[in-house]
Amino acid sequence: MTILELLAADASIGDDVDRIVVVAPHPDDEVLACGLLLAAAVERGLAVRVIAVTDGEAAYPGHDPDELARLRRREQVAALAELGIGADAVHRVGLPDGRVGDHLATLADAIVAHCSSGSLLVAPSVHDWHPDHEACGEAVRRLPSTSCAVRWSSLFWAHHHPERLVSSGPRLLRLEGTERQRAARQRAVAQHRSQFRHPTGRGAPILNVDRISHLSQPFETYVEPGQ
Repeated sequence: MTILELLAADASIGDDVDRIVVVAPHPDDEVLACGLLLAAAVERGLAVRVIAVTDGEAAYPGHDPDELARLRRREQVAALAELGIGADAVHRVGLPDGRVGDHLATLADAIVAHCSSGSLLVAPSVHDWHPDHEACGEAVRRLPSTSCAVRWSSLFWAHHHPERLVSSGPRLLRLEGTERQRAARQRAVAQHRSQFRHPTGRGAPILNVDRISHLSQPFETYVEPGQ
């Protein structure tokens, strides 16, 4: 069974929401998983905060991590600019790429500091296959239920490795995007050039056409709270 076969309901940003808080394990996750949501938030004039958990410095083992971190931070800012979001909307936690699970308390504190009773908080599902993604989901699970108005879980790697998510019996939400929002997301994703080309030009990149094929859909997929 695929994730798309599980879609159960349409999602929308409620009138009680005045801020969108997106937890991005690595630079690029903010637009790969939540690009349409962020574009919609900007169009509605909502405040946006992106919690940049790591700088993605370990994406290519053997490559200079400091150089890669600087590059990926720049790409993240450029990607968000395509959605109309400024660099001041990004809060960098600076946790080590690949070891987010060792710092759950620190991450939980960083997230809750940017939430309010009117926030829609979005973090990767605990079933999103990548350990850093799942750690972000676990950190959000530790937050008090009163820390935000609504919680959704986002998905990226689960589109390619859906087994654990499917077995959890999730209720999936579909957030429709307009043509304008989809075009903005496409431009934003394209800014993460380092992920589509290995730094040496010889190895395999992190992303390719197949891995972002689900972005051709006119919607994003989220999971209801707790999954």
